[in-house]
Order: sequence, then C-alpha cells, then structure tokens
Amino acid sequence: MPNMEVEADAGWLDGVVNEAIMDDKILVDKCCSIANGIQSQSGGLLKLVEKLGITLTDKNPELREKGTRILAEVLQNLPRDCLQKSEVHFITTFFCDRLKDHNAVIPAALQGIHAVIQMNNLPEDSPAHIVTGLFQHVHCQSQKQADRHVIYKILEAFIQNYKEEWKLLGPDFVFGVISMVDGERDPRNLLQLFGMFPHFIRTFPLGHLTEEMFEVMACYFPVDFYSISSTPNAITRDDLAAALLQCLIASPAFAEFCIPLLLEKLDSQLRIAKLDSLRLLQECCKTFTVGGMEKHLYDLFQSLHREIVPGTDKELCEEALVALKELIHMLSIVPVDKDQVNLLHKVLENIISVTCRELRDVQLSLFLPTVRMLLTITQASSVACNQVVTVVVPLLLNQYHKVSSLEGKTIVLQTLTMFLAVCEEQHVTPTTVPILAPIWVDIQSLYMNAAQHVKCEIRVEGIHGFLISARSLCHETRQEVYELLCTYVKQEDSAQVRQEVTACLKVLAKLYPDEVMEAVVLSRLQWNTDPGSEDEHNALVVARCLDALCAVAVAEPFTEYLVPRILSFITGKYQADECSAGIRSLRTLVEAPESGSKVHTYLCVQCGAVSGLVTWWLHGIQENRYPQIFCNEDLLVDCATIVSTILRTQSESFQSDIVTEFIPYFLDSGLNPEENNFKPLMASSSWHVTQSVVLLEALLSPVRQDVNIPPLSCLVMQLQTLAIHTSHPLTSRSAARFVASLVNKAHDGFYIAKDFSRHFQNL
Repeated sequence: MPNMEVEADAGWLDGVVNEAIMDDKILVDKCCSIANGIQSQSGGLLKLVEKLGITLTDKNPELREKGTRILAEVLQNLPRDCLQKSEVHFITTFFCDRLKDHNAVIPAALQGIHAVIQMNNLPEDSPAHIVTGLFQHVHCQSQKQADRHVIYKILEAFIQNYKEEWKLLGPDFVFGVISMVDGERDPRNLLQLFGMFPHFIRTFPLGHLTEEMFEVMACYFPVDFYSISSTPNAITRDDLAAALLQCLIASPAFAEFCIPLLLEKLDSQLRIAKLDSLRLLQECCKTFTVGGMEKHLYDLFQSLHREIVPGTDKELCEEALVALKELIHMLSIVPVDKDQVNLLHKVLENIISVTCRELRDVQLSLFLPTVRMLLTITQASSVACNQVVTVVVPLLLNQYHKVSSLEGKTIVLQTLTMFLAVCEEQHVTPTTVPILAPIWVDIQSLYMNAAQHVKCEIRVEGIHGFLISARSLCHETRQEVYELLCTYVKQEDSAQVRQEVTACLKVLAKLYPDEVMEAVVLSRLQWNTDPGSEDEHNALVVARCLDALCAVAVAEPFTEYLVPRILSFITGKYQADECSAGIRSLRTLVEAPESGSKVHTYLCVQCGAVSGLVTWWLHGIQENRYPQIFCNEDLLVDCATIVSTILRTQSESFQSDIVTEFIPYFLDSGLNPEENNFKPLMASSSWHVTQSVVLLEALLSPVRQDVNIPPLSCLVMQLQTLAIHTSHPLTSRSAARFVASLVNKAHDGFYIAKDFSRHFQNL
C-alpha cells in the first residue's frame, strides 16, 4: 500500500512539473500546487529537484532557465520554516552555481536566491557564499531593471539582517556594493537604493572608500528626472530628491565632499539645482560638525547672501533664509571650545559688517531684504540675537531721526519692533542682558515720541512697539504708557490707533493686572453713569471706554469687576447711544476667542446675563416707553447674539431651565398673565413686538438636542404662521430659520415635518 502512495505522489508530481514546463501561462499556478504538495510530505523539495533534473541540466539555456524558474517559484510559495537546514544549504548552493550559468538563467537564479534568504534555517555561511557569487559572477548593470531590483532587494535584506558578518569583510563588502549600484539609472531602483543607503553608510565603516561611496550618489545631484506618468503613485522628482538628500548627509565624513558640491550647484544658473542645494545645506547643518564645515563658512554666507539680497526669487529666498538660520543655529549650539565660540563671533561680525552698509538708508531697495536676513539670524539663537541687535538697533534709531518721509519713518519703526519681538522670544532683554539697558531706554523714548506723532500711521507703530516690548517696560515708562493709552481711548479719532491701543491694553492687563486695575480701570477709564446726561461727546467717550474695558475683561481680575457693572449699565440706562455702546461692547467681549466658557459661565451663572437681558428687553417692549432702544433692530440682534453665544456653552440642565423659564413668556404672555396684549408670535401684533422672536430663537436654537421644548409642535405651527404672514423682514427671517432649527433637532422630526406640511397646505 505505501508503495502505491509513493508511486501516486510521483506520478502527480511528474504531471504537474510537465504541465508547468510545457505551458508558461499556467506555470505560476502549477508551482503553487507543487508547493502545497511539498508541505504535506518530507523530502518533497529533493523530489522536485530530481523531477527537474533533466530540465536543469539541459544544453538549451532557455530550458535550464525554465527549470530554475519553476524551482524559484515553488520556493516563494513555501512557508519560511518549511525546509530543513540541509535542504536550504543544498538549494542555496544550487542557485549560487546557476549565477555562473548563461545570462538567460541568471534572473531565475536571482529570484530563487531572494526566496532562499527569507527562509528561517539559512546556514551561517550562506550569506557570504551568496554575496561572493553575486560580486564575482553577476554584472549588475547588465541585467534588466526588474532583475537589478531583485539584486538590490537581496543586498538590502543582508544589510538589514547580517550586519556583523559584513563588518568582518570590511572594505571588500563596501566595494562590492558600490560596484553593483554604480551607474544605475532607473528611478524605481534609485528610489530603492536611496532608501537603503543611509542605513548602509551608518552601519559599515567606509574607510578609504568614503569619497567613492559619496561620488556614487553625488552623480545624481541634483536629480534630473521628470515623470510623465499620470499614475497617482508614480515616482516624482521630489521623491527622488528627498531620498537622495538623506544619502548625501548620511555620514559626517561626507562633509568635505558635500559642502563643495552644494556650493558648486549654488553657483549654477539652474534654479532646481539651487533649491536642492539650499535644502541639502539645511540638512547638513543638522548632521555635520562645525569642524567639517568651518573652512566653507564664508563661501556659504556669500552664496546665501546672494539669494536673499535682493531676493527676487521668493522660493529661493525662503529656502536660503531657512538654511542661514540652521547654519547660525549650528554654530550657536554646537561649540565645544573657545575657538568655536570665537568662530561664531567672527562669522556674525563679518555678516554685520557686510549688511550694515545696506541699512544706512531706508530708501534703498536692499534695505528690507537685508533686514529680513538679519532678523533670520537673530531668530537662530540668543547669542546671535544679542550680537546683531547691539549693532543694528542703534543704526535704526539713527535712521528714524534722519529720515523725513512718513513711509520711511514707518518702515524704520516696524523694523525696530520686529527686532524687539525676536529679542522677547530669545529672552535677550535688559533683564537677562543688563548691558542692553541703555539701548532699551533709547528705544522706549523713541516709541513714546512716535506714539505722540501728528501722523496716525506713526502713532500706530509707536503704540505697537509698546505692545511688543511690554515685558521689558520699566515701571516709570509703564505709568506714562497707561496715561497715554487712556487719553487715546477717549480722544483718538483714528479707529486704527484705537484698535492698537486696545490691543496694547490687553497685553499690559495680562502682564500687570494690579497696575492696570489701579491706573486704568479704577481711575482713568471710569465711564460717566449720570442717567440725565445727553451730551453726544460724553456718549462717544462712554462707548470708547466700554470698548477698551470689555477688551481687558476677558482676564481675571477684570472679569469679576467689570462684567456686572457693564450689565447694570446696559439695563439701567435708557439713553440710546450709551445703551447701544454697552450692548455692542458686551457682544465683543462674549465673542472674543479668549473669552471661552469660563467668561460665559460667569456671565450666565453669577451675573444672570441671559435672563437679565431677555427680561429687560421684553419689559421694555411691553412698557413701550423707549422706542429708540426697543425698536432698534441692530440692538435686538446684538442682544440675541450675546444670549445665544453664552447659552451655547452652558450645561444641558441650565439650558433646560432657561427653556422652562421663557417659553411661557412667548406663548402665554408670561411677563404679566393678566395682560394678554403681549403676543410676540402673532402676526397681527405690532412689528416691534413680533421681532422679539429673534430673542426666542437665541434662547432655543443653541440648546442641545436632548433638551425638551414643550409644546414643540404648537410652537412650530405658530412660528410657521408668523414667518408667512408677517410683513416685517427681520421677524419673517428669524421665524423661518427658527422653524428649520427646531425641526432638525426634534427627535420626532418626521412627524413634526408632516404636521408642518399639512399646516402649510391649510395656510
């Protein structure tokens, strides 16, 4: 019986092998079948080799190639742990011998080797045997693209998994790899190699082959390849360039070859070569040592300076600025001895001496590009910032007094402020660098002078300077600034200046809350609350004070002090201008990004802002005594916005309480049940009554979906009728918008929509 099974197995294998040999179309499928059969019986691989024996030794190279390919395909379909070590050794030896065969057989042998090296039981001497065979018998660049790709995959697998073995071979292994890849032109293979090389270079000592290894890759720089394929995953020039860049900086030893290369390309007329070189320089600064780049520093600066000033090509200029920043940063953080510290000082000294000539006249076309370059240097490190600012700021101060044109003075002020902003970021101020104190005194004096200039453009820049340098202002200067800002809040006609004043006050309030509370809030910006005052100028001053105070009210301790007083001012004033100013200012506060849920909750819970504002407005409508306020659509919309913005951030339970409180006001005249003349949802009511639907929308639209709104169906029907029949545009828009919101939120929205449809048909 066993003999019959063996014969049956042998017959099956004969048949499948013969079919695979005879028909290329079914070769892969038949090889899968053979692999499945081998897994089910021991010694199956050797039997397969026996069956292929004549094919593997035939005089016809095409037949030998097919036999070798069948064996390789079968191996690719076997599990990694399927073969014994002896079987793996046997098959490895076979494929290595095939590398000496006819050129037509080599691709199949490579395919087989790639399958073998995935096996778990690969003998220890097999990697060396395989690599030696590849180096000695295969001329890589003579093979087709796909076969070269397989060779590189074999090398990559060995580099990843057999590091210690190859280190023992030393330069021979490195030389073999270089010989294999030298001359590769296919972008697919290059992308694979560029991905493999950084690890290879960092892992294996290159020794005397360092330059040769670099040149193998440098010949592709800059990458000259443009894909014409429309395939989404097609290889692009940028893919290759980015991968090559990592190869060129893979070893600090490459510095002596890499820097001259990129300097040469920076001098070319080819734009893409310049861009790639600048990006390469950025990475060099992160990888190479100061020692490796020292002798090229001045050449590098000249090349960068040429791209930045005048900087006509914006992309080149941006990349050059990034490279310059990285270069100065490297010199700042890496120094290990006094010589390298002095090197940074000398480099900066050279840069400043070259660029200062271009800063002596603000009218020069090179002034702004030079400023941009120096700003970039100051951003690189605190050391660089200190050295540059010490020289540049006095020049700018002198320029301001020399230049007579409005544009020139504005540019100098803006430039000075930009340098101060960087100083704040780098912590280069008199607090940390006392030697800068005299310069800062001159700067603050200049800002004070500018802030009081007759031209509003200059005043804006002076005040902005105080904003940027707020942390560095001394106590005496701050007191002067408070007085000046408060004067401008009340008297300045330029909206741009007042906007800058408000921004400056906000910054100062965060930094010096106690001072601002005493010097500004409790004294200089107290607004007039005399209910009998009708002076237009007084109303304007009140409006401006409220705007400024609401801006600082976003932060403690100003919120607790100001917000209740502003609310009381709004609901206790019946002068239209002042009431309008209070509401607009409160809306600005509520909508400010800095306010957040904390301020909203304080307004809602501690101050009762939602209930207070809505009740105040509804009472005002019923009393009908102050039409200049309660018939004002803009004020109504502002109030509604305040209510909805606050309510949106509150808890579901709070929203539910608000719904319960105010639904009766609108459906049942809840303000005064004995008087039924207040019917805001009736189209027949006066327009100043019906427009209060805007407040109802503000109360209910922001609530969460789970908040119950009874009686919802009745409310929707009334709103629908109001939207259709009212002739008042604001009422109609609000009611229609509100209906849509309610239907969308309702859990039984389908049934409400059906009721809505029936009601619409009846109408």
